[in-house]
Amino acid sequence: AIGKNSVAILSTADLSTRTNDTYYPFRSDSDFYYYTGFSEPQALMMIAPGRPEGEFILCVRPKDPLMETWEGFMEGLDGVIKNYDANESFDIADIDTVLIDVMRSREKIAYTIGKNSFYDDKVIKAFNALKANQRQGGVIPNEIVSLEPIIHEMRQIKSRQEIQLMKRSARIGVEAHLRVMRECKPDVYEYQIEASIRHQFGQHGSIPSYNSIVASGDNACTLHYVENQSKLKQGDLLLTD
Repeated sequence: AIGKNSVAILSTADLSTRTNDTYYPFRSDSDFYYYTGFSEPQALMMIAPGRPEGEFILCVRPKDPLMETWEGFMEGLDGVIKNYDANESFDIADIDTVLIDVMRSREKIAYTIGKNSFYDDKVIKAFNALKANQRQGGVIPNEIVSLEPIIHEMRQIKSRQEIQLMKRSARIGVEAHLRVMRECKPDVYEYQIEASIRHQFGQHGSIPSYNSIVASGDNACTLHYVENQSKLKQGDLLLTD
């Protein structure tokens, strides 16, 4: 636990540019998604136990009709309160002042430095600003500790619902492997096998947890082979993961 007079701060992942104005499909930071269920980019979560205005805070992009025309629906500030149970929401553009307001009167900041340089700078700047004004009195943060070990220790203990989801995931994975066994034959390409795996996942409303390894012949000697471009030959071993 982070402690009653602390604040946990966690950001999502960044968008990754593919070419010019197109991006790779966005994938949220795993820990951020675990705690929020929110999958839009440019977002920051704060949990401040005992905070009178609300303990669970989300900073997100405000709704933008023009951007929604190009990229799809955005929850906006009201949406994350209504649909994601945030107690308060703020425009991510106002993160500098929001961080100072939430960190004020907190003794400890739980935040993992080194995962996102943009938010690293924001958190450290707010921390230093509060330290610089400590002569004004009141409680101010005196340390920044890594949040990641705390989160991962908590996530080791699975709830009943999580165990049920893991069992369902395993069943879907079994179906995909059985399908691969049926479709595996000479002259089929690895990428065709991968497509069958992804299709089987999609039939259950699921997506891969990681890139599929479909390695035939010598490719199976590469531990994390993900090119999946070779043609299967008679007598080849096929390794899938």
